[in-house]
Amino acid sequence: MVQVSEIFVSCGGAMNRVTINLLGISAVKISDSQKTIYIDAFAEHVPSFEVEKADLILVTHNDGDHFLPDKTAQAARKTGAMVVGPPSIANPLLADERFPPERLEIIYPIHLTKPII
Repeated sequence: MVQVSEIFVSCGGAMNRVTINLLGISAVKISDSQKTIYIDAFAEHVPSFEVEKADLILVTHNDGDHFLPDKTAQAARKTGAMVVGPPSIANPLLADERFPPERLEIIYPIHLTKPII
């Protein structure tokens, strides 16, 4: 894991240290003292790592270089993280009967007015 940057962000008058780590080609971990967010972190070209804390797992799309359902589901189950991503990740995640559906939030592209069935 490569630490790319450490920045300070003001929130409600308090300064928080935010750390950004590059995990792989398109994979990023963003964290501060309270929250941890992973973006495309559970994918083919991302070296395995121990996930101890995750509040939010964001998936940009369902290609293997951005998303592996088994690794994503395992991290979400272990940490209780919410998984957020496009409709294409729903079936692969929910096929794992151990993945709790209430931990999945599907977001739709802004040009769609209703879900694709």
